[in-house]
Amino acid sequence: MFVAMFSYYAEKWAVEWRLFLTVWLVCLFHLAPLTGANENRYLDLVRSIVDEGRFEIDTYHYNTIDKSYRDGHYYAGAAPGPAFLAAPVYLIFRAADPFLPASLFGQFDKASHIRGYLKGHDAPDAFVAAYPFGKFLLSHLLLTASTCSLFAALIAVVLYRISRQVGRSTTESLFIGLACVFGTTIFYYSTRLYPHVLGAGFAFFAFALIVLPRLRSSSISPIRCVLAGLFLGMAALMDYAVAPAAGLAGLYVLLTLCDRRILFAVLGGLAPIALLLVYNTVCFGSPFKTAYGFPNGPVDDGTHVYYTHNFHGFSLPPINQLWGLSFGFFRGIVWYVPVTVLAVYGVFKALREKPSFRLEWRIVAGIAVAQFLFNAMMHPNYWIGGYEFGPRFLTPMLPFLLLGLAFSSGLWTKARPFTISAIVVSGLINWIGVQYAPSNSLSGVIAMFLLSGPASPLYLFERNYVATYTDWQVTISPWGGY
Repeated sequence: MFVAMFSYYAEKWAVEWRLFLTVWLVCLFHLAPLTGANENRYLDLVRSIVDEGRFEIDTYHYNTIDKSYRDGHYYAGAAPGPAFLAAPVYLIFRAADPFLPASLFGQFDKASHIRGYLKGHDAPDAFVAAYPFGKFLLSHLLLTASTCSLFAALIAVVLYRISRQVGRSTTESLFIGLACVFGTTIFYYSTRLYPHVLGAGFAFFAFALIVLPRLRSSSISPIRCVLAGLFLGMAALMDYAVAPAAGLAGLYVLLTLCDRRILFAVLGGLAPIALLLVYNTVCFGSPFKTAYGFPNGPVDDGTHVYYTHNFHGFSLPPINQLWGLSFGFFRGIVWYVPVTVLAVYGVFKALREKPSFRLEWRIVAGIAVAQFLFNAMMHPNYWIGGYEFGPRFLTPMLPFLLLGLAFSSGLWTKARPFTISAIVVSGLINWIGVQYAPSNSLSGVIAMFLLSGPASPLYLFERNYVATYTDWQVTISPWGGY
C-alpha cells in the first residue's frame, strides 16, 4: 500500500519532485564549509543543547562575536529557531562522531582562524588547541543542507505550484521557481546556516497554505489553518528580522478566515511562540527580552550597542539608506536582484487587474514595502547587514515579491525575452556571489569571478588547504575544481 501511494504521488508531482531535487542538489554543491560568526552562533547553541543540555554557549563562545552576555554566561546573539530546527539532525551527526578522525583538517591554522577571521582575540591557547575545527566544518555542511538548502528547494516548489495555479505554463512556472532561489539572495543564504531563508520560508508557506485554496475556489480546511499558524510562529522563532513579512502574512490569514477557524490558526502558532518565550525567560530573565538587549561580553557591548540607540536601534529611514537599499550599487536590491524590477511591475499590474484577489496583492505589496522600510530604518552601522552578500534583511520579502512574475501575463507574452533575460542576469549575479562571497561589494565578487573563473566554496577551501597546509604537489585549476 505504501509503495502504491508513493508511486501515485511521485507520478502526480513528478515536476515538483524534479524541481525540488534540482534546486536542493545545486545548493548542496555550493555549500560553504568554512563557518563565520553568524553560523557559529547556531552551531554553538546546537552543541550546547544536544551535548550539554543547556542554552549557554560558554564552551565554544570564542568562535563568534555574535553572542550575548548575562550573569557570567554567553548565549547565541539571535533568535534560537535555526538551532532548534537543526538539533535533531545534529543527533545524527553525533551518532557518527566516534567514526570521524580526531585530526580531521588537523593542519589547519586554528589560531589564525579563531583570533583573526572569527575575531576571538581573547581565545586562550587551551581553547584553540582543543577546538574541533573539522567537526564544526562537517556539522555545518550537514545542518545547512538539511535546513536552509532544503527550505530553498521547498520555496521554489511552492512558488511553482502557485504559478501553475494562476495559469502560467510548466516552463514559465519553472523559470519563476528557479528565479526565486538562484536569481536572488536566497541562493547565497541557503548555502550557509543563516536564519533568513528559514524565516522567509515559514512565512511564505503560511501564506501559500491559505492562498492556494483561494485560487482554486475551494474551502480552507482546519488543518491548513493550524499549519498556517504553526508556520507563522516558526517564522518568528527563526528570525526577528522576518517580522514585517510574517506579521502581514498573519494579517492575511486573519482577514481571510474571519470565523472560528482563526482559533485553529492561533492554536497552531502557540507552540513555537511559547518555546521562544520560555527560551527568552530562561536565558534573559523575561519572556520579552531578547539576545539583542544584552552586550556581547562583560566589558564590551559590541555590535549590540546599536540597539540602544533611538528606538531599539531603529529610527526614521535616512535618504541615503533608502537609496542604498534600492539603487545604490553597494547594497541595492536592483543590482543584486534585477528581476525584482519586473516583479514590482507585476505586483502593481495585479493590483489593478485582479480585483477578486486584491487583498492578496495588497498584502504582497505591503510585505515588500514594510520589509524594505524595516531594513532602511536600522542603525546606520547595521542596515547593510555586515560583511556579507547583498541586502540580506530584504530576503524575507523575495518569495512574496516574485509572485508578481506569475500574475502578470504581459511579462510572458510581449516582454517574454526581456523577462527571461532578467532572470538569467539575476541568476548569474547570485551564482557569482555564492562562489566568491562573502564580499563587501558586488564589484568585488564579479572581479574575483572574472579573474579566477567558476569555483565553489568547498573547492576554494580545499585548494587553499592543500596549498597551505600539506606537502602535496597538486595544482587544481578553478575549472578542474568546478
